[in-house]
Amino acid sequence: MPGIGDRFGGLLLQHRNKAKFTLPQLASAADIVEERLAALEAGQAVPDLTTLERLAAALRINLRDLLPIESDTERGIVYCSRKAFEDSCRLLQRGGKDYYTYRNIAGTRLMPHTQGVVLDALCTDEGDVVQNKGHFQHGLTYILRGPIKGYWDKRGQRVSRVLETGDSYFARGYLPHTYRSLPPAPVARFLSFTFAGRLAGDAGLELASLGEHRLPAMIAPGAAEDKGVAYGALVRRRRLDAAYGITDLASLSGLPEETVAALEAGRRPPTWEEVERLAAALCVNLRDLLPVLSDTDAGMRVLTMAEAQRTERPFGPPGHPFYRIRDMARTTEMPDLRGTVIRPLRPEGEGEEGADLCPSLHTHYFVANGHCTFAWSFGGERHRLELGPEESVYIEPYLPRAFYRHPREAPAEVLSFAYAGPLAGEALQELDLFGLEGGNRVVRETLQWG
Repeated sequence: MPGIGDRFGGLLLQHRNKAKFTLPQLASAADIVEERLAALEAGQAVPDLTTLERLAAALRINLRDLLPIESDTERGIVYCSRKAFEDSCRLLQRGGKDYYTYRNIAGTRLMPHTQGVVLDALCTDEGDVVQNKGHFQHGLTYILRGPIKGYWDKRGQRVSRVLETGDSYFARGYLPHTYRSLPPAPVARFLSFTFAGRLAGDAGLELASLGEHRLPAMIAPGAAEDKGVAYGALVRRRRLDAAYGITDLASLSGLPEETVAALEAGRRPPTWEEVERLAAALCVNLRDLLPVLSDTDAGMRVLTMAEAQRTERPFGPPGHPFYRIRDMARTTEMPDLRGTVIRPLRPEGEGEEGADLCPSLHTHYFVANGHCTFAWSFGGERHRLELGPEESVYIEPYLPRAFYRHPREAPAEVLSFAYAGPLAGEALQELDLFGLEGGNRVVRETLQWG
């Protein structure tokens, strides 16, 4: 894997190409010795802060644009032992009373907007319940030990529900919520995997830079609940970006002007033929006019254990599968989030061909109970790790991996939380257009444009 100096050199050359500077011109503009700049681009040196500031100013970019992402994985994974899990324990109090303990599962700096934590709900009295204010990250939560009572805000009203072991739910960001255990049952425990959607990173920073006074122009009130409003907001935005009037768009699409006006106003969703005509007239892809349609109940979607068991299916050859897999709660709001429960059925060495899973997603695995062997491929070699209860692993996308049953135990239960990073959706489709040759240059630019 390239070192930080080499990755910085590729980023620097990429930005120099974009700004249309020759190497001597950039050296002069940034007041850096030309030989030093050449060494930086070649990955033979690492810049100091003064050099970064000068280069960012000359290239008219933010300093952070020159900083490559630093990986903390080793052979493609991050492992969290049971000891590290316990050592991460910390206490949260509310109203002067013990409320939760938190323990971390395996995570990575590659995806800084995600966090998996196991919580014990120490609050047991209804009178001690304190609702939080919600947080930016969306959440997918799995009940490890129930029952537990959850409280949420639903359109301004507090609602509650008892959740049992094996239940799971998705909660949209900024949804106020809290939990308490239900005596005489043991203290309830749940795993909450929080993650940011597309508004994390650069998108969120751009929004913060533009300021809250632009929000009314960006957000269509009611789009989360009304399909017509959601479609209409996209059509209007694309029409204004193309500098067309409603009459122009009607003429180009062959639709009646009153139809275009009604669609933009959100009075009804378009037909598929209308979407095709509008996309062609606006010179955009069909998907650019298809909004994210919510299937949640005011930001919540619950899947009970009984419902999850109906999703359970074998993975592998008929009659002798490698795994039994069942789903956690899912939502159309976050199509690249996948929560599953995996039970490995075969011991290692018992017909391993075809056992590998290889998702395009970043994945965190947590062993809820039992023991298993985790095997994965990295750098042309096969690696193995024995996992026990409350141990966890993060693994990078596109790495083949498999779980094997402990030969003298019942199948372990492994929770899987998988999600897409920035390199997904339209970014991957753009990479397809570049092909392998262009993709290699995106990974590490080596050629000057001129």
